[in-house]
Amino acid sequence: VEVIYAENKTPGVTLEIIYSFLKKNKFAIVSRYKDELVPLVLKEFKNSELYSIDINKLTNILIIKEKTYKFEKRR
Repeated sequence: VEVIYAENKTPGVTLEIIYSFLKKNKFAIVSRYKDELVPLVLKEFKNSELYSIDINKLTNILIIKEKTYKFEKRR
């Protein structure tokens, strides 16, 4: 699974990468994001009928995925 390492990226660049991941993978996992990214993500995806958002401030990980997408479980 590929993860977007956002620590040294601007929020705008990170958002562009998120869109490309969503198009390609139907999900995007963002690690070490900047606080400025959260309002941008919420503005873009909060009221979306297609995407869901999971923001974990403790681990500094953000997941955006198509609501119908299911992650495979490891056995």
